[in-house]
Amino acid sequence: MGDGQLASSSKSSHHGAGPLGFADRSPLHHHLARDLRRAGSTLAAVGTYGVMSYSVAERTGEIGIRMAMGADTGRVLRLVLSQGLRLAVIGLALGLALAFVFTRFLSSFLFGVSQTDLVTFGSVPAVLLVVALLACLVPAFRATRVDPVTALRHE
Repeated sequence: MGDGQLASSSKSSHHGAGPLGFADRSPLHHHLARDLRRAGSTLAAVGTYGVMSYSVAERTGEIGIRMAMGADTGRVLRLVLSQGLRLAVIGLALGLALAFVFTRFLSSFLFGVSQTDLVTFGSVPAVLLVVALLACLVPAFRATRVDPVTALRHE
């Protein structure tokens, strides 16, 4: 086989292949993308849950005082959820800004997505915001069950 035939056969065998030699829509690509999405969502949820649990534990005395002074569970729930969602929104805003800046440099790693794909830049933050909300719910409900007397005695 001559050099011309080898070059043309290698071109035809890689027609439609991505940068790693895999077809853009291969099952491996879909499985890898799905697993990376799951890992990212899990890390976001666990990190948010950890920060919020720590925050609620540190603020047990304050929450106990609020409850002793007549704050209802809805107000405490809103307090904790708003704190967690405020942190999530700040993180999402910074992440989106950095993503827009770095897409030019990382465009070779984007498979099947344009550099400024509005669906991706809209859906990913929405999903992460829902993940953050769900991760904040357990510490928020735990904060509503704080016994004021026990919390004050603990301080």
